[in-house]
Formats: sequence, structure tokens, C-alpha cells
Amino acid sequence: MLTRLLRGLAPRSTIVIEKTLLAGICALIVGTVMVLAFGAFVDIRWERAYYWWPAIVVAALSFGAAGVMVGAASGDVRAASLASFMIGLPLTAAALVPKGAVSDGLYSVLQVINSIFPFKPSLDLLRAGLSPGFDALVPGIHLAVLIVAYCLIASFAIKRRASI
Repeated sequence: MLTRLLRGLAPRSTIVIEKTLLAGICALIVGTVMVLAFGAFVDIRWERAYYWWPAIVVAALSFGAAGVMVGAASGDVRAASLASFMIGLPLTAAALVPKGAVSDGLYSVLQVINSIFPFKPSLDLLRAGLSPGFDALVPGIHLAVLIVAYCLIASFAIKRRASI
């Protein structure tokens, strides 16, 4: 179907952006429901919703873009789903490792890995939205750069697949 779309109905960039937005909307719904559910068990500052909800929006778009990139690179829905799951679990755990829990060398490696994927910056951005005193600018810019990079990689992957 992708090759038929690329024959003239839609350019690669439009396909990537639309898929990223659709995945981001789905992730936004899930993220919002999760925060609302956590609110039943944890004291959430609801008056800060205008801070944490935009953080969920940006994080959702970054995960949507990451999913589109994995899907474009793999070319198969089942393989993309499996790859996303296999990549996501260890990266989520890596984003939660605090400084001092592992050796300095391993922590530096984890920081490099965390900078390539949206888990740690999303956590930092949500932390800034939920709690005052945390900086939202750096993780927000980080996620914006990741969104653009993932969309570019997905576009190139689609171009490569369409030319084969």
C-alpha cells in the first residue's frame, strides 16, 4: 500500500507526519488516562495541569515519531511491534537508573543511550510538569530534536523501501 501512496497520492513527509501525529494522539490519550489514574493513588497537583499536560503532548509525539521510525525501518507491522517492545523495555529500565546505582562508566554509557531515545527526556519533562523546581526547557528541546530526527530517519527509510 505504501508504494501506491508514494506514486503520487502523498509525499513521504506527509505520510511520516500524519502517522506521527496519529501515533502521538493515541499516546496522548493513554498518557492522560495514566496520569488521571495515578491521581487516584498519588497526590497530583491538578492546578499544574497546564504544565504537565503539554509535557504529555510532547512526550506522546516523541514516542509516536519513534514508533513510526521503527515501523518504517522494519517495513512490517508485526516486526515493528515486536522490535518496539524489545527495545522499549530495557530502555525504560535504563531511564530509571539513578546516578550512583551503577559504576560511573556504565552510568555514562546509559546517559548516551538515554539521549538517543525519548524515555529519559520524557520522564524529565513530565517531572518538570508535575513538580515545581525542575527545568522543562532542556528535556523539551531534547524531545523536539528527537521528533525531527526520528521523522527524518523514517522518511529516508520509506524512500529506501520505495526504491527497492
